[in-house]
Amino acid sequence: MADVEYDIRQLVSRLKTAHFRGYLLSQGWEEKPSRYVDQLYFEGKIHEEEDAYELYLPTSPNVAKYQTHVMRAIYKLCGIEDRDSAEIARDMLASHIAVTQSDVPTGVTRLRVRNSDSRPLHLQIDSPAREHNMLPGESIELVCHVDASGLLEIERDDKSLIIRIPTRE
Repeated sequence: MADVEYDIRQLVSRLKTAHFRGYLLSQGWEEKPSRYVDQLYFEGKIHEEEDAYELYLPTSPNVAKYQTHVMRAIYKLCGIEDRDSAEIARDMLASHIAVTQSDVPTGVTRLRVRNSDSRPLHLQIDSPAREHNMLPGESIELVCHVDASGLLEIERDDKSLIIRIPTRE
């Protein structure tokens, strides 16, 4: 048991939020707006007839007790997926592949958004609909749907950024 515990701690020390987020999204989880500024919120269903599971994940390693939060989330996944914690962590590390331009299908565009402000930023995307709360200095990559024009409209105010397909007038 001590070897397994040591192994999972080594694996978790290498995990980044992007690894965890990518794994959850690839497993069918949906990112939803979080009520906590320093936590991402996900909902997932393993079987249609079951209620959705909830999972909170720290937005970055700068969040207090980052490793503890990640370990709790992995152990929660162990119960949900009925798998070993080290196996799940290894899958997260192995499956995290940066999106390249050739991976982006027709009808979508890829964006990198960086919050260069000293305050949190609320990011809202309409296609597909999702929201993110970004900490100062945080960057994320997004894949957004576009219409035939290929245009996206970006609106910024003091606390938020909205990305949407422009309406035709």
